[in-house]
Amino acid sequence: MQNSNVSIDESIYQRIVNGEPFILDRYGHFYPLAEWPTFKDGNVPFHLLPGSFNPLHQGHTVIYRGMPFYEQYSFGVSMMEGGRFGTGARAYELSISRFNKPTLNRTELEQRLGQFKNACVLITNAPTFVEKIAAISNASRKPKTIVYHIGSDVAVKLYEMIDKTMLSALGASFIVYPRKQNGIIQTPPKHPKFEVYDSWVDQGFSSTAIRAGSTLGVLT
Repeated sequence: MQNSNVSIDESIYQRIVNGEPFILDRYGHFYPLAEWPTFKDGNVPFHLLPGSFNPLHQGHTVIYRGMPFYEQYSFGVSMMEGGRFGTGARAYELSISRFNKPTLNRTELEQRLGQFKNACVLITNAPTFVEKIAAISNASRKPKTIVYHIGSDVAVKLYEMIDKTMLSALGASFIVYPRKQNGIIQTPPKHPKFEVYDSWVDQGFSSTAIRAGSTLGVLT
């Protein structure tokens, strides 16, 4: 996929490094999350698709485009047509730091962000969900309803790594998309914070496979 040009001012990059979340909106403008009009105006739900997006692929974009349409779920309801959450916002979420990986430098971050077209991206320095949720909550003047959209593989890791009491206390809920592991659909763990998107069909798109040479799911 050909990247578009994204330029990040060094001062903005340093603020992200220091823990301040920023939004790159669909028009290419950078905002501190606390000042993003879509976020600061009222108690709107915030739907987020986290990942390293190395590279962004069709599986990511399909989930992103579908995020407004979950009125059939108890907490992941439609942002477009009302429901428990009503009208809200959606964004990809990219952390510049990840476990056991070097922090993205400014050039690497610009290249990663250049993949996104007509979409909003939340940029954080928060590798864990505890840190992600805290960063969003700290940027908000009012309590926010936060919904993360994650694969079953991520749900399993989250369930195994975090104390169950802490998981229950997290200020977010999770819509879980079943994924195949070695050709077998991975069953997400059962927890009140997890709502499984049962009708989701995993097409096998994988950033790891694309980096290894696969063309399945490559964006053009």
